[in-house]
Amino acid sequence: MICYVREKIMDVLKNAYPDDYQKYSGFYLHMDFKQCTQCARYRYEDRKITVSTLSRKPGAVFLSILLKLAEHIDIRQRSETHYDEVYLGIIRRLLDAALMRGIVQNTDLYSMGDKFVNALQRKYGSFKNWRYQEDIAPDNVYVRVYDAIMIHNILRHNDYKYDADQMCWVKKIVLPDPVEELFIHEYELQADFRVINTNKFIITPVYLINLITYSKDHADYLKSLNYRCDRNQKHYWLKPIYASDYEKEISFLNEVPKQKIFITKNQNKR
Repeated sequence: MICYVREKIMDVLKNAYPDDYQKYSGFYLHMDFKQCTQCARYRYEDRKITVSTLSRKPGAVFLSILLKLAEHIDIRQRSETHYDEVYLGIIRRLLDAALMRGIVQNTDLYSMGDKFVNALQRKYGSFKNWRYQEDIAPDNVYVRVYDAIMIHNILRHNDYKYDADQMCWVKKIVLPDPVEELFIHEYELQADFRVINTNKFIITPVYLINLITYSKDHADYLKSLNYRCDRNQKHYWLKPIYASDYEKEISFLNEVPKQKIFITKNQNKR
């Protein structure tokens, strides 16, 4: 997933700052799987942007990264960063590129938080009036394959890579690709093929819920929710979930006597 996210960020950076792309591209991106009060962080010491994806919509995740990328660019320009007109101008330039490419939509802008939403609209007008050309043809198309246990070896031999972060097989292609289209048609009844032929930022991060409980009375209930008991630690119950389902999943566990719930990165390999 990290490769896909970085590629989208670089697409925006290249369109926003074509002449200074190399100068500003020297940063690292890290996806966090913790429930954080701070959605994104930037450390200039190691030029690292860290963003949390748990319980967040794709557009909100992407814009969190853009706000921190603006900090990175601001420091590269002025050797420091301040919440001022210059910084807001950098944000607007990045947002323009993201909106023009169709990576995010106007409605996503409200996820940035009141501080940025109010400041940007005060300076540049209502988001509803920001108009951009849509339907720009994507440079690449992504094929994602879910529920592919029956054909995972075939996918591997056809250069698909398993992405444990999104729990699917992924391949990037350039259309038209008659060979790949024939392959999809041949196996589309044996797995869930989804062709992403849009520039819009689409991620479905998957994490592993670790529930620690010593209650034996709720074993059947947890099994009905598709939790599995860890073989080595009988009081550990595990379940992979989509990050967007976190709040709903936690509500299902409210009636289970528990000592701790924590989230780890999904390590499912195929």
